[in-house]
Parts: sequence; C-alpha cells; structure tokens
Amino acid sequence: MDTLEDTPPVRRQDEVTERLCTLRLHLKDQEILRLMTQFNEMKHSAFIAQSSLSNDLLTDHALNMEFKLMQEQIRERDEKIRKLEEDLEAVQFTPASVTGKKLVSKCRALQRENEELGRQISEGAVQKLQAEIALQKQYSNELRNNLKDSQELIEQLSEDVDDMQQTISALQAQLKLKGLSPNM
Repeated sequence: MDTLEDTPPVRRQDEVTERLCTLRLHLKDQEILRLMTQFNEMKHSAFIAQSSLSNDLLTDHALNMEFKLMQEQIRERDEKIRKLEEDLEAVQFTPASVTGKKLVSKCRALQRENEELGRQISEGAVQKLQAEIALQKQYSNELRNNLKDSQELIEQLSEDVDDMQQTISALQAQLKLKGLSPNM
C-alpha cells in the first residue's frame, strides 16, 4: 500500500474523505445501536410501570369502578359522535356523493318493492272481487231459473184455474138447465 506522501494530492484527498466518511458511518452505527438499546430499555420499563400501575388501579375497587365508568362514557360519546357524523353526511346529501348514491339506490329498491306489493295486493283484491262476481252470477242464475220455474208453474196453475172455471161454468150451466140451483 502506498503511503500518503507517495500518492498524488487528489487521490490523497479522496482517501482522507473516504476514511472520514467511514469513521462517521461507524459513529452513526454506534449511536443507532446505543439509541436502540435505550429505546428497548425505556419500552421495557414503561411496560413494567404500566402493568404495575394497572394492577394497582384494578386492585383499588373505587378506582376500578371509576375507570370502568369512564370507559363506558367514552364508548357512549364515540357512538354519539358516529351518529352525529352520519347525520351530518345525511344533511350534506347530494345525489352525486357516495352516500347520496346509496340512498337513491335504496329508495329505488324500496319503490320497486312497494310497487310489487301494491300489484300483489290489487291482484288479490281483483281475484276476490272476481270470485264474488262469480258467486253473484251463480246466485242470479239460480234466482232466474227459480223465477222461470215459478212463472211456468203460475202459467200452468192459471191455465188449470181457467180450465176449472170453464168446467165450473159448464157444470153450473148444466145445473141450470136441469133446474137445480147451485149453492154458491
């Protein structure tokens, strides 16, 4: 290896810069290692402190109850915030927004469902009315047939009455001719 005096000045400058960079890199590596060790130690001590603190808190019944109450209040507030955010989104409704598109799509689906239910209900009502009409037609036909039978019976009875009256008149006339008077 050449000594520094034997090498040209530019090359010497490069070698010095390289050695300085290598030294700085080595120092940075050592500093990173030292910081990582400190970090791990702090992390470990924080974990121990937290676990002992939480054990101490949980052993004190009053603090434990207060802690649970505060957790429940936080959950309630988070839920309230979520609902308020949903309400805010609903207020900011536009048909072009994602929420707006979902709402419009849901409305259309509900409208189609309502129309289908309306058709089913009206078809059911129409079928019921058609069944009632069929029963009424059947009843009307029965009444018409009974009326026709009654009229035929009345005509027959009327003819029979006419025949009987003619027979009675003929018999009365025969009785008059024979000199007997009818008791009527």
